[in-house]
Amino acid sequence: MNKKEIQSFSLATLLDICGRRPEDLYYDGCLIASRVNVKDEFNIDLFRYPTRLDAFAIIFCSKGSIVSTSGVTRHTIGERTLFVHLPGSILQVESVEDASVHAILCEKEFIQRINIDLKLLTQLFLQVEKHPSLPLDDEEWDGVMRSLDGIRIEGARQHNDPYSAEIIRSMIRTLAYKVCRIIARHVETGASEATSRSRNEEYFNQFMGVLTRHYMQQRSVGFYAETIRA
Repeated sequence: MNKKEIQSFSLATLLDICGRRPEDLYYDGCLIASRVNVKDEFNIDLFRYPTRLDAFAIIFCSKGSIVSTSGVTRHTIGERTLFVHLPGSILQVESVEDASVHAILCEKEFIQRINIDLKLLTQLFLQVEKHPSLPLDDEEWDGVMRSLDGIRIEGARQHNDPYSAEIIRSMIRTLAYKVCRIIARHVETGASEATSRSRNEEYFNQFMGVLTRHYMQQRSVGFYAETIRA
């Protein structure tokens, strides 16, 4: 293959190439899988060069690290980190260091089939597109792991009744909204920190301006504080 070419994969094509393991759960266009040793258990060579994956991919790194490029930005996906890949985006894996992951890959149409609010989802994912790698706190991580464990247990039962499919569908939808909530929290925190930095920079600039004008006459901290507040 020419290194300058960009490969394109759908989820179905990826599954044809890589195959599935008995413990993997595949439901109606959504794959939920875990890999204890990514380097040995997944064909990383598929993503050694820029590759377009036409599917949503949510990766939870539980151990080690993965260095990847999403679009044109380089990211390190470390322990307890969430990584979001949007359909059609270009992905390249540079290195994998003793990494274990939980992965959810789903077709775009699957999101519609489980009745996720596409407007809400699109707004969140557009905001996270520039920062697709998000470190999770203990509460966020534990909540996601409980959902994944529940889905795996339910999926392994293989009940032949009209209710089990709907239970799986509802559990996956719940997990999707948990991911949305995590993204929203991080987006809000980032916006708050940016606003705080902006205010601090403004106060600092005001202080330096006042200090430059009055430092020969005024040595009182109270004077500068009152002047800036005014």
